[in-house]
Amino acid sequence: MEAFQARLLALSRAHELLLQHQHDSMDLGELVIALLPLHGDRFSIDGPSVHLNAQAAVSLSLLLHELATNAAKYGALSSSPGHVELRWLVEGEELLLQWRERGGPPVQPPRTTGFGTRLLDMGLPGSGSAERRYPHTGVEVDLRLPLRQPGWE
Repeated sequence: MEAFQARLLALSRAHELLLQHQHDSMDLGELVIALLPLHGDRFSIDGPSVHLNAQAAVSLSLLLHELATNAAKYGALSSSPGHVELRWLVEGEELLLQWRERGGPPVQPPRTTGFGTRLLDMGLPGSGSAERRYPHTGVEVDLRLPLRQPGWE
């Protein structure tokens, strides 16, 4: 029940921001700044202004929430020196979001597929993709989303 309520809170944050923008679009940076503090203050965030429509904003809010939740339970945010670096950039016609966990416990690939992994695999709007890596230094996730498709403005 607690995990479900946390997901609802992440969705409500995205919808609240969309309401402030008349449901048409919102900036990715605004979404990140509104969502990630729910999981603490050990994030470094950097990226250009990229506008998302409602579908993309809601999808990314859930994905970022799941990544942050897993980091808090098992990853970099589960120990005091740990932190997460979230960076996004535009590469040609794609948006690349890079999630990097650092300073947490040693990482091993998960043995089972949980909700967050399944969400990453199917939760990207349009023809986006997710690549997960589990180096010893911390979980790394790259989310790639074409900029010219329904879901991005």
